[in-house]
Amino acid sequence: MAQRIRWIALCIGLLLIGAGFGFAQAVPPQTTPPINPLSGSDVGFQVTGRHNGMVRGYFMAHINGQWVPIETVLPPGASRIQPLSMR
Repeated sequence: MAQRIRWIALCIGLLLIGAGFGFAQAVPPQTTPPINPLSGSDVGFQVTGRHNGMVRGYFMAHINGQWVPIETVLPPGASRIQPLSMR
């Protein structure tokens, strides 16, 4: 009888160790960082980084409670958006 109890305890111990190793190998779900644009109530700017002292990012709109990126379209013949002058 004592040998049977030891055998059951060994099986339970091995089962718990195997479950622990299996749980440790699980990949946690990927979470996206919250979007915190510089904004007013409906239009904002999401900063993605800096380059040559200038801020880089994209415009966003607040639609149905979520921030949605806005596609920027250049006027015909323009190669890039021109910075505002300081005059």
